Amino acid sequence: MKIKDKICFVIAPIGEPDSPARDRSDKVLKFIIKPVTDKYGYCAVRADELPQPGLITTQIITHLFNDSIIIADLSDHNPNVYYELAIRHVIKKPFIHLIEVGQKIPFDIQGIRTISYNSTDLNSVEKAKKDLEASIRYIEQNPDKVDSPVPTTLGSAKLSKSLDPADKDKVSIVNLMENFRADMLNLTSNIQTELKEMRQCMFNQQLGNTSKTKETDFSKLERIQEKLGKEKKLSSEEDTHV
Repeated sequence: MKIKDKICFVIAPIGEPDSPARDRSDKVLKFIIKPVTDKYGYCAVRADELPQPGLITTQIITHLFNDSIIIADLSDHNPNVYYELAIRHVIKKPFIHLIEVGQKIPFDIQGIRTISYNSTDLNSVEKAKKDLEASIRYIEQNPDKVDSPVPTTLGSAKLSKSLDPADKDKVSIVNLMENFRADMLNLTSNIQTELKEMRQCMFNQQLGNTSKTKETDFSKLERIQEKLGKEKKLSSEEDTHV
């Protein structure tokens, strides 16, 4: 592939000029994406930077179908971003997900590896760049290995209609793995929430709040520990049944 043909199309919540969304997207493009894409010979371009005259929607869809790599910033759950990303998922061509630290990844794509970044933390930016490099290297080394949820689901649907017992077994295994993945994601999310509350309780104790507040926080801490214990036990029982 010629260098001029290596285009990395960036889909992101652009926002209005001088808006917080535009400021963040500009920083992510300038300090995270472009240093990496330049290093690997890609021209990173965002929709608002397209030079061609004409219908912008048509140009975007053309890039979604033709460009070597798509980088999608999932931050703020912008509907345009998810619409454009869905098109890329359907055609099963290479894509990379990014999201601002602390924001929740929608359930339907939680299983897809997503690179987190903090636009105000230099250490986070450097880590995001390294993760992005690793993703691009993997794509270049494995151009045909694109794990997209839409084609995968359609493939499972075809297998489920097959009369071949081996295909039926494959469907059962895939369904079992998907259910297990969903359970683990939910468990992880619950644990993270509980740990956050636990840290807040401990922080309140360190501030030396009133005895009434301390008593309330200790009770809450005990409830959190009890809940985590129950979830861990439930997870162990499910693993045993599998």
